[in-house]
Amino acid sequence: MLIQTTRFGPLDVDESKVITFQEGLPGFNHVKDYVIIPIPQYYPFHCMQAVNQPDLAFAIADPWELFPDYMPQIGDDDEAFLELRSPNDAAVYVMAVIPPDLKNITVNLMAPLVINAASRKGRQVIVFGNYSTRERLLHQQSIAV
Repeated sequence: MLIQTTRFGPLDVDESKVITFQEGLPGFNHVKDYVIIPIPQYYPFHCMQAVNQPDLAFAIADPWELFPDYMPQIGDDDEAFLELRSPNDAAVYVMAVIPPDLKNITVNLMAPLVINAASRKGRQVIVFGNYSTRERLLHQQSIAV
């Protein structure tokens, strides 16, 4: 399927890769469908692009590429909503804020995006643990900027 994007122009994406956030995301409740676009030159960051809104995209990353000791605990209600039967059923991403001064990149470890890898159903959840919504990456060495 062909989607229009502001950042990448038209993209042909596999329809089976669409992730549906039935409740939307906070502040974007009306936007339900997204695709993840790898951007190798900015690894470990990816772009999560809205399917039907060309100008809406988020920077996301696999949290374990940035914080290997990250141990989020997902609540039972979230596991049930996403129909997760084991931790291996889930793909987890954190949203990033990438300001002009790249030394100030932050990620939201408190509210990761959790996706059922099989059904492609997603939800932004609040995890248990002592995590920040604005964890700075300054001390991380694995970022290619």
